[in-house]
Formats: sequence, C-alpha cells, structure tokens
Amino acid sequence: KKKIFIYTVGNKGKSLDIVGKWLDDSLKLIKRNEGHFSADDQLTVGEVNISNNGTIYMAAYTSIGAQNFADQFWILSMNEGDNKLEPHEMALGGRFAASGYMKVDNLNKMVYFGGYYSNKKNGNNEGIIYAAFDPQSNTYQNLKFLPLSEELAGYQPQDTKRKNHAFDNYQVKQIIAKNDGGFVMIAEVQYVTTRTSYVPGMGYYSSFYSPFSNSTLIREFHYNNVMALSYDKDGVLQWSSIIPKQQYSQEDAGIFSSYVLLNSGGSLAFLYNDFNTSHSRIQLATLDASGKTNFNYFTAEGNDYPDWLPRAGKQVASKVLIVPCLHKRQLCFAKVVF
Repeated sequence: KKKIFIYTVGNKGKSLDIVGKWLDDSLKLIKRNEGHFSADDQLTVGEVNISNNGTIYMAAYTSIGAQNFADQFWILSMNEGDNKLEPHEMALGGRFAASGYMKVDNLNKMVYFGGYYSNKKNGNNEGIIYAAFDPQSNTYQNLKFLPLSEELAGYQPQDTKRKNHAFDNYQVKQIIAKNDGGFVMIAEVQYVTTRTSYVPGMGYYSSFYSPFSNSTLIREFHYNNVMALSYDKDGVLQWSSIIPKQQYSQEDAGIFSSYVLLNSGGSLAFLYNDFNTSHSRIQLATLDASGKTNFNYFTAEGNDYPDWLPRAGKQVASKVLIVPCLHKRQLCFAKVVF
C-alpha cells in the first residue's frame, strides 16, 4: 500500500488498450504502463486486479449468442512498468463461460477464477468453473468444470415452459481457497428489470433518494438468495447452503441491497438488510465449517438509527466489520464486532 496505480482501459472492436501511471505515497509519478491486446472477435473487458508485487491482472473475453456467454477467456498480465500485456487463455473445452470473478491471492501468489458454464451458447448455467492460475509458470494448475446437480441446496426443477434454470441469475461474488486445495464459491441472485409505470411502496427502499420517482420507465433492482458451495481438492461437493433473502428497490442501483462478508477462518458471516414494505432490520447469517446456517436479527441502538449500506462494508480484522451508513443526508459508519 505504498503505491497507487491510476489507469484507464479502452476496448474497441477486437482490441483493447490499458494506459496507467504509478504514483508513490507522496503522489510523485514514478512509472508508466501501456499495454495492448487483440483477438479474433470483439473483446469485452472484465475485472482488473493488482497484486502486491505490482503485477496487473485483467480479465478479457469474446462473447457469442444472445446471452453473451464467453467462448474465449483470458487472464491478461502486465508487470509494473512494462508495456506489454501477456495473454493466458483458459481452455474452455467447447463450453461457454458466464459470471466470471477473479481474485488475487497475494499470500500464495496465485490468481483464482470462478464462474459458471453452459454447454450451449444460448443455454442455462449447467455447472461452475474453478481455476487457479500460477503466475510463476503461467499455467492453470487446477482447472475444474463441476456440474450443478439436484444435490445442491436450493435446487429447483427446470421450468420447461419458460426454460429458466434455477441458477441462471446467480452471480459469483467470492472465492475462498482452502488450505487443502479445495475452495468455497459464493454467489448471489442479482438481476435488473424495468417497468413502464411507477407504483410506490413496493419495497422499503423503493425510490430512496431517487431523482427518477416520476419517470415512466423504472429500473427495478433485485438481490436475492446467496448460495455457498464447498468443494474438496478433487472437486467433490462437501456441502451446499442457501441463505434465503429477497431485496427489491427502484432507481437506486441497489445501494442498500446485497451483503458484506466476514471470513473468520472458521465460519462465514453475511450481514445484510432484511426489508419489506413496512420495516427494515439488520440480519446476520453465519455458516460454520460444515455449512450449517444460523440466523440472528439486530438493530442499532436507539430509535433513530441510520440506513446501512452493507455492500460497501469491509472486513478490517478477523472478527470486525466496518459498514457505511446514511443518516439524515450524512455519512456515518457502524463497527460490528463478532
């Protein structure tokens, strides 16, 4: 945390460019980066991550079909001060990837990837992808394609009328690598709908601070169930758990929705707003090492407590969360100790 990297990424057609500057902690310019990458089809830029040694990792993919599934996927890397993007393609084996998430593990010097795959370019999410990319050898050491099945918690039979699969709206949010080579993947139902008329009061936070409350085209933000899947090093499912929730709001980008995660090492804690048309309260759901779920409700002290923004919260210690809140047009912070 002694350096700052300021960058811009632009992609047009089959190519992308990244341009950036490195600053020290006194904001003095020390290095520059410029990189270019081209593919055979139109490129889309994904997440950008930076490791502690200054290596920049960027996701890029080409898409196909009506659902924009990825038919090719790369992790692009560039060392601090270099002017070359190195592509590392993930072999999908004829599958199509969706909902990709990338995480840098500075301790073990690995880059993890999680997502879903379909066997058809316009199909449903049929399984999950897990990959561990080793920057030392520039290889994917642990690439797995694991089918979703009826043994998963929250599985529902496919709706043959509308062709909707139970897992199609899940977005991968976290990957937790375990010491034994296994992993836990966490995903959340997340999607946006629109309507052409405004009906107030459909959710506790509907049109909260919204400048578009009189608009005829309303965007509705949905953040629902959270799913946690635990696999061993061989890709065998150990347990699966669903944290049921339904969060709905209008024209606020879901600012009060979703959750903040605390990983204590022995358990996972999910803190989120539980709201409906008449009230809101803070809910804490915890998962132990076996996937058993426990739920607790609490509210801040006093009657005039603020509105929490869990999605913007951060874990700052092994059992401490800091969550920003809005209170009478002011920003405040809540400290939660487990």
